[in-house]
Amino acid sequence: MRLLLTSLLFASLASAQNTGRIEGRVVSVTGEPVRKATVRINGTSTERGQQPPVYVEITGSDGSFIAENVAAGRYVAQAQRSGFTTAQQPNGSVNIAQFTLAAGETHRGVEIKMAPLVAINGTVTDIDGEPVSNVQIRLMRWTFQQGRIRLQNTSGANSDDRGQFRLTNVNAGHYYVVADDMSGRAVNQGGNEIRGRSAQDQNLATYYPSSGDTKGAVAVDVGTTEVTNVAIRMRRGRMFSVKGTIVDGTTGAPVQGQVQVFDRADPSTNPNFNFSGGGTPGAFDLRLPPGDYTLMVRSNLPPPPPPPPPPGISPTPSVPVQVNQAPRIITGRLDVSVGNADITGLTMRLTPGAEITGRITIEGGMDLATFFQTSGIQQANRTGAIAINGAAGGIGPVIGGFTTAAPAGPQQFSRIVLNAAEGQPNGVTGNAGADGTFRITGVAPSKYTIALAPLPPAAYIKSIRWGGQEIINSLLDLSSGSGGTLDIMLSPKPATLNGTVRDSQGQAAPPRTMVVVWPRTPRASDGNGGVVVIPTRDDQGGFTLAGMVPGEYYIAAFMNAPQDFIRAPEFLTRFTQNATSLSLREGETATAEPKLISKEAVEKVTAQFP
Repeated sequence: MRLLLTSLLFASLASAQNTGRIEGRVVSVTGEPVRKATVRINGTSTERGQQPPVYVEITGSDGSFIAENVAAGRYVAQAQRSGFTTAQQPNGSVNIAQFTLAAGETHRGVEIKMAPLVAINGTVTDIDGEPVSNVQIRLMRWTFQQGRIRLQNTSGANSDDRGQFRLTNVNAGHYYVVADDMSGRAVNQGGNEIRGRSAQDQNLATYYPSSGDTKGAVAVDVGTTEVTNVAIRMRRGRMFSVKGTIVDGTTGAPVQGQVQVFDRADPSTNPNFNFSGGGTPGAFDLRLPPGDYTLMVRSNLPPPPPPPPPPGISPTPSVPVQVNQAPRIITGRLDVSVGNADITGLTMRLTPGAEITGRITIEGGMDLATFFQTSGIQQANRTGAIAINGAAGGIGPVIGGFTTAAPAGPQQFSRIVLNAAEGQPNGVTGNAGADGTFRITGVAPSKYTIALAPLPPAAYIKSIRWGGQEIINSLLDLSSGSGGTLDIMLSPKPATLNGTVRDSQGQAAPPRTMVVVWPRTPRASDGNGGVVVIPTRDDQGGFTLAGMVPGEYYIAAFMNAPQDFIRAPEFLTRFTQNATSLSLREGETATAEPKLISKEAVEKVTAQFP
C-alpha cells in the first residue's frame, strides 16, 4: 500500500512539473467584464497522430478565468458569449490571445476582448407618413467579394402592423438600411390581374432615410449601444409588368423555375428580389421600376426515367434497379430594359448549360504531375476539383457532369476557380485528369474571373486562352450560354519579393502588419485583381512574397486597414501617391521597403466607404 501511495505521489509531482496554470479575463471593448463567457484554450501543436488539447473554462462575475493543470505548449484562447462577438483588432484580424505556457509556469494577464451585439430600431412610412406593414428590411454593408467592394446583406426583418422594425445581433460598423415593399413586386399568380391607373404607382425600394440608391443614403453607425429612430420614408413611383414564359430549351415544354432579378446599373449590389413563378405553368409576371435588369432562372427537373429492359428480357422484381435520382438542372439568362411601358411575350429558354473542355500546361513542356510533385503539393486527393462560380447567376451551386483521364499518383492538381463578376456566384465542380485535361458540363450563362487553387509558389498563370483568344486581361464571358475550350498555361519562373517594413522613425513595424502589393493595371481575369496581401512575419518587420506575376506594381503597408477593403482596387487606388513603385521581372528575386500608411490616413479613406 505504501508503495502504491509513493508511486501516485511521484506521478502527481511529475504531472505538476509538466503542466502550468493560465489566468486571464474576458472584457468588452468598452472595458466592462464579460461574465459567463465560455473560454476555449486550444493547443496548437502536439505529437503526430494526437489531437491537441482543448481546455474549457467559464468566466466569473468579474470576467476572470483560471485554467489549471494545463500541459506545457503553445495555445490560442478564444471566448464565446451570447450577445457578444469576438472583437477585431485595428488591422481587421480577429482578437485572440496567443501564448506559450512553460512547464510549472503560471501565465497571467491573458486578455480576450469581445464586442457587444446591438439592435437597430426604426419605422417605415409611406410618402404620406402612414405606417407600412410587412415591409422587408435589409441591413447591408460594404464588403470585399470576388475582386471588388460590393454591398452584402447581413441580416433582415419585417416591419410590424405599426411600421416598426427591430434588427438584432448587429456587429459594430457602418450599415445601410433598406426597406422594400415586396408586395408591390409580387408575381401575378392568376395571370388575369389588370391594374388600373390608380394602382400603377407603388412603394419603391428605399435606402434610409429616403433614397433610391447609396448616393443619397445615410449610413447608420453601429457602436456599442442600441440604435434608435431609424425612420425610413418610402419613395413611390411607377412599376411595370415584365411578363413571359419559362420553357425547357430541349423539349419546348413550360417549366417552373425561380426567377432572380439583378440591377445591371448597380452590379455591386446582391440580387434584390426573386420569385418562384405564377399560377400558370412556366409563366412569370414581375413588376419592376424603370431600369436595366438581368433575369436569371434555375429549374430542377425530375430525373429521367430508367431505361426499359432489352427486348425479350423481363425485369426481375427481386433485383432492385439502380437509378440516378439526381434532378436535371437547367438554367437561363435574359437581359431586359424597362422603360415606361409593360413588357410582354418574353421567352426564357433554359438549357443544361455550356460545356468547357481544356487543359492546364506548364511552359516549357514539363509534365504537370511531376511539376506539382516537385512543388511539394502531395495531398491525399488523386485529382483536383475544378470549381466554377458564376458571375451573373445567384442561382446557387450547380453540379455538372465531368469526365477525366485515369488518375495517377497522390498529387493534387489545382482547382480552377471562376468567381462572380456580377451578382452572386453559382458553381460547377469537376475533376482534372493527371495530364491536366478536363471536361465540365452544366456551366450556367454568366461572366467569370479565373484563378487556380492551390497554385504552387513556384508558378504563376502566364496565359489564359478561350477558344484560341488570349483573355488574361478580361473576363471569361459565357453569358451567351455557349461553351468552348479553356487552356491555361503556367510559367515556372515567377518573381519573388522580400522586404522590411519600417515606420517614419525607422523602427520595424510590429508583427502582422499587412503588406499589400497591387498592380498598376489590374488583371480583369483575376478574382483579386492581382492584389496580394501578406502579414509581416516577425518583430523585425520582414516579409516574403513568392509566386509573383511579373509586372509593374505599387506596394504599401497598413496597420489599420479593414479586411473588407484591403484587397479592393477602389480602396487601394486612394493610396498610390503614398505607395512605392515596384517592377518585377520573370524569375527575379527583388527587395522593397514599403512605406507604412498611417492610421489617420486609413481612417480618412475608409470613412468614404460606409
